[in-house]
Amino acid sequence: MIRKTSIDELPQLFNVLSGDMSIVGPRPLVPFMLKPFPEFKEVRGLVRPGITGLWQIRDREHNTSAEFMIEHDTEYIQDYSSFLILKFFSKLLW
Repeated sequence: MIRKTSIDELPQLFNVLSGDMSIVGPRPLVPFMLKPFPEFKEVRGLVRPGITGLWQIRDREHNTSAEFMIEHDTEYIQDYSSFLILKFFSKLLW
């Protein structure tokens, strides 16, 4: 129940309040997941990590591979805008 409702993400709000994370952005990946993708590590560093991102909204339950996450995180970074963030919130609320 905790994972399904994402209650376990609440402590990350402290990171948002301190400015270390944003609400929307690429999820931080553990170092071993980034090892095979050094070029993504550089691109990923261009934006602040977030509590939620494209891959969580699109299909978190079935696609948790690093390749799937990276594909959607790269799309987010390339298309980053205030409009994109508003789209995130509309999908989360509805």
